Amino acid sequence: MSCRLPLWAPLGIFLLVPLRPVPALSRWEYIKCYLACYEHGDRWDRVRCFARCRARRQAELRKRKNVAIRSSSSGYRVTRGIQSLHGPPGSPFTVDIDVFSQDPLERIELYFMDESHVPSPPDLGAPVGVDADGADGWSVTFDSAPFGPFSGVLLAVAFFPGHDPDSEGDEDAILCSTVEWDDVPPPEPIDLRPDSIALTQIGFEQVQVAVEYSILAGGREPPIVWISTDAEVVLNGNPVGAVPIEGGLPEVLSECQRNPPPNCSGSCWPVACAFVDLWRTDFDFCACEYRGSLTAMVRAKPGQEIEVELDSRDAILEGDEANNWIIEAVPGAAFHRGDSNGDGALDIADAIFVFSFLFLGGPGPSCLEAAEANNDGALDISDGISLLGFLFLGSPPPVVPGPPPAPCGADPDPPGSPGSLGCLSYERC
Repeated sequence: MSCRLPLWAPLGIFLLVPLRPVPALSRWEYIKCYLACYEHGDRWDRVRCFARCRARRQAELRKRKNVAIRSSSSGYRVTRGIQSLHGPPGSPFTVDIDVFSQDPLERIELYFMDESHVPSPPDLGAPVGVDADGADGWSVTFDSAPFGPFSGVLLAVAFFPGHDPDSEGDEDAILCSTVEWDDVPPPEPIDLRPDSIALTQIGFEQVQVAVEYSILAGGREPPIVWISTDAEVVLNGNPVGAVPIEGGLPEVLSECQRNPPPNCSGSCWPVACAFVDLWRTDFDFCACEYRGSLTAMVRAKPGQEIEVELDSRDAILEGDEANNWIIEAVPGAAFHRGDSNGDGALDIADAIFVFSFLFLGGPGPSCLEAAEANNDGALDISDGISLLGFLFLGSPPPVVPGPPPAPCGADPDPPGSPGSLGCLSYERC
């Protein structure tokens, strides 16, 4: 429901700290995210849940996104930042598709999930159309007449030969309905948005997450400058554990609405009065823009993706409910294989460092891959033995990228793969 909070309410922001690595959100996990939304009894709660699933999948895929439903599709509209198709009962919907991949595309199939007939795994819903010839552009027409009045989800699935559908972004989804969202509450003149995210390696598999964010608060009454909400940190699509972070906004009385949008004027000390044009919605307002930051410590490896979502518990119904996400991958580092203690040389001290870490409670390496001399996917006693064999028995040297003085290099195993232990920092390269 709508939430207008008093000026004395605290700003409580909660961040989730990963407990263990988890797999990325696959296509089917993405579909199950949609299906779980049907458990919400309130239609607007379901709508926001669908938007969250779609935004999470898009944020995860980022540059791997290969297809997207276009705004030229029939009945396209945006409500509170949430995209949908809407038309009268029985009307056809033509769904236009943008294709970003340069690889050959065989066909696009369209599936429909009706909220009254939720499909069971592994179904994607009812097949309602296909386009196998993109000579005049890719589009699929959905005849909605057999479904009567409905509200549901359209899923466009592209088929590229050789693509991994779980990781390459070969699908897009959009809400579709022939009934109005009667229970959509009026938006508050508020928008929370993350501006930037920075990941910094602090210690062994310890990453500091720092997010700069903005809160745009306005309205015809004095602005809501104290907000009670939360943020959620997610590792590879899955939230875990929590720590509180307390903060707040300056208490001010504003004359920002002295003139209505777009000619906003007045003061918002210590910031300026601004016109907020939420271009994906039909809602705009005059607001004061406050900036804040939050930090959390996360246990993560290079290649894993850390996502931050503001207002994840929907404490505030914003003017734009779809711009609360920001995501970044944990960076890796170049290193020398075998230099477990990070001193830039390969000698007996490196083998001793490995044994001390494994059996005596000694400090861990900041670059696990440097200590993993044989690159077998685990740091264990065999790595220390491998180093001793190379140093004193003429055994093969540590594998690619090799020991000093060979050039520094990256792990041949892809970041986040089972064979990659990660290298958060290595100062000798």
